[in-house]
Amino acid sequence: LTNLVRALSDDWPSVRRDAAYALGVVMTPPVDSRVADELIYSLADPDSSVRLAAALALGRLRAAPAGDHLIGRMVDTDLPVRLAAIRAVGEIREARALVALQHQLEYYRGGTAGRAALEALARIAHASNADLFAREKFSKSEAHRRYAYEGIARLGGIPSADAVAMEQLLTEERDEAVAAAMGFALAAAGRPY
Repeated sequence: LTNLVRALSDDWPSVRRDAAYALGVVMTPPVDSRVADELIYSLADPDSSVRLAAALALGRLRAAPAGDHLIGRMVDTDLPVRLAAIRAVGEIREARALVALQHQLEYYRGGTAGRAALEALARIAHASNADLFAREKFSKSEAHRRYAYEGIARLGGIPSADAVAMEQLLTEERDEAVAAAMGFALAAAGRPY
């Protein structure tokens, strides 16, 4: 681990990138603060592949101290880095990212960044997004429906008054990922799913 951390400041971008990926793979949460600090520093690397690897590793390791830095990377000039930062704030459940994620969702609603923002919001599952999840569960987009139901599940599931209607919708759902998320929401509410 010490050599991987040292490699994060190597002269070669490919070595720095591979070190960040390796740390994300070999370590398990909770991550040591020294390692988290080095990965956070890598978020400012001039090479986008290093920033991407660092964002993915920080999310995988659930490095909560990286929250502010990941929020800053949500506007990176490189799309894969932006998407990795959005995913990472969801994985670490960074509530301070809620406003930025909602802006991403509004601006990129039909795009990849919009879907990533909704997924991150579903992972964070803040009570202020309950209405958003309630609206998105009727979206034409399978991904939006899936993330809406995941958010609802993490907020405690479907209210018992709506469970019967949801069970009916579940029998009509054709997308397996959406159906699994619906089952997750029903199970979170104590239904036998």
